[in-house]
Amino acid sequence: MKKNRACLPARQGFSLIEVVVYLALIAVVGVVTVESVFAVYKSYARLRVERRIMLNGDTAMETIIRSVREATSTDAAGSVFGTNPGVLKIGGKTFSINSSDGALQVDDGLGNADITIDAAVTNLVFYRQATTTSEIIKIEMTLSAGQGSFNKTRNFFGSAVLRGKY
Repeated sequence: MKKNRACLPARQGFSLIEVVVYLALIAVVGVVTVESVFAVYKSYARLRVERRIMLNGDTAMETIIRSVREATSTDAAGSVFGTNPGVLKIGGKTFSINSSDGALQVDDGLGNADITIDAAVTNLVFYRQATTTSEIIKIEMTLSAGQGSFNKTRNFFGSAVLRGKY
């Protein structure tokens, strides 16, 4: 049996307008996808820097406050209070900023150890308030991490009363 070609519609390719519309749709989807990937990358980078600052700041404040609470006296002559960069000599330990990389370091008499690893301390101020019955140390610290548009800075505050002074 022979098919009648007159009954079949003529096969044609895509028109130029259809091709342009399809290419425009593909381009829009591609641009939206690329922009979404970049937005996710930027958010991830910002969160990573913020997390780095928070971990370093919490660790540093906890270490200093624990040392203050364990100490029975402050070396007021060897400490620098009220100015940046501050130095705190307490309980056989010395807290200061490492001048080469801006890390907070502690010297326990056996050697220096950096407390903040991947965040720089840009401001460190210690305050001492002493009375006949109590002594308190207040800490103000600013940490900075990241580069360029991903640079973040955060302030940390803490205070503790020396052991046996309350």
